[in-house]
Amino acid sequence: MSIKWLLLGLVGMVAGFVVLIWWAAGTLIPTEDYTQGFMGTTSLDSPEVSEAAFSVMTYNIGFGGGLGGLNAHVPNRAQIQQNLDKMVAAVRAQNPDILCVQEIDMASRRSTYIDEVRWIATQAGFPYYAVAYTWAQQWVPYPTTLDFRCHFGRTLAGQAVFSKFPIHAQQVLRFPKPGQNSWIYNLFYLDRVAQILTLDLGAQGLIRVVNVHLEAWNARSREAQVAQLLSTLGTLDRTIVAGDFNTIPDVAQKRDQFSDDSEDDYRDDHSFSQISRHLSEVLPAATPVEESAQWTYPSDAPSRRLDYIFYGPGLTCSGSEVVQSAGSGSDHLPVAARFRHVSPQ
Repeated sequence: MSIKWLLLGLVGMVAGFVVLIWWAAGTLIPTEDYTQGFMGTTSLDSPEVSEAAFSVMTYNIGFGGGLGGLNAHVPNRAQIQQNLDKMVAAVRAQNPDILCVQEIDMASRRSTYIDEVRWIATQAGFPYYAVAYTWAQQWVPYPTTLDFRCHFGRTLAGQAVFSKFPIHAQQVLRFPKPGQNSWIYNLFYLDRVAQILTLDLGAQGLIRVVNVHLEAWNARSREAQVAQLLSTLGTLDRTIVAGDFNTIPDVAQKRDQFSDDSEDDYRDDHSFSQISRHLSEVLPAATPVEESAQWTYPSDAPSRRLDYIFYGPGLTCSGSEVVQSAGSGSDHLPVAARFRHVSPQ
């Protein structure tokens, strides 16, 4: 074979690869819709809820994939449905007025195209919800394997807040992707966002609820996200910040070499102290024994806490817990808290 044909073949392979990447990274929805997210309602009537006392729950549901939702195991539709049913049961048992969810699918191959937003809203009894997109791609090649059957594939996913109070406004704060990642990795990497909502508590006025999912694998990026979030929020009066922070509390004794993931290393991570200087935490552990009772990840054998609810002035926390009864519908356990004495605006 001549050099000419070898070069033509090489050019063809490169061109084919470029076309494949271009197609796979293509967005499933218009850019404006992806950037802004959306707010919606169900046909459910607004329930009778207290305006002076209300409850909040945060739950990373791992796209409905259960304990192995992010690995090469591909759950079938029955398993996804079973996981969703377990998680909805945990939510209904807690009966929160506001539910912040991370890692939720809407029309994705990985979740067998179940719209998990609509499912949770209707099955758990929430008349209002808001969604911030974090993925909207033709094909997500994760987990990184040549077995395409294990890939997430077509993915439309994000974060969602469900509420029994009307949602007045949503702002989606998108964080820069980690600079240490390669450009092609970041091309398919999910967006990390803070979903900032204004909720109407009637006679008690407005509160602000922020649903976050921070960077998991780079402490410097995570610290930069916390700084950007605090700068964007400005005043923290009547503000709740909840979600998966992907960091551990300052009191944590074990900070690396976890049996479920030896690459997780929090020894040089200051993101928790950054946010706790400005906001109060609903589960402030003071001792190692108290800390271990508050671990949320992994749900089958917890070894650390990644999930939090913080709150600002004007709110008082009257009780909180890690919902141990949630089971294995997700790889995270949810955190729930009750608030009272909301100061009117």
